[in-house]
Amino acid sequence: MSDGYAVTINHVSRIYRRGDFEVAALRNIDLEVARGEFVGIMAPSGSGKTTLLNLIAGMDRPTSGRIAIGGEAGARASCPRPPWRRARDARPSSHPGPR
Repeated sequence: MSDGYAVTINHVSRIYRRGDFEVAALRNIDLEVARGEFVGIMAPSGSGKTTLLNLIAGMDRPTSGRIAIGGEAGARASCPRPPWRRARDARPSSHPGPR
């Protein structure tokens, strides 16, 4: 993963399964967004835009592939929570948390 990129996505797929039924929301996506670069994502409804953003944000994890944010690798199918999301879990126990 290059340090020159804010977001690096390598061979990411996200497949949703329910029993024997599968829906491939993303298939083998590669993307590099340079630091300071602005990117717009435009595509037809149902093409996987929200799925991609949820994966980048760490709200979901890919079925396969790898995502790095700011050069910090870790979002992959075998990682339960990406490193950039773990800091939220480390708040002091005196913090009341969400209500």
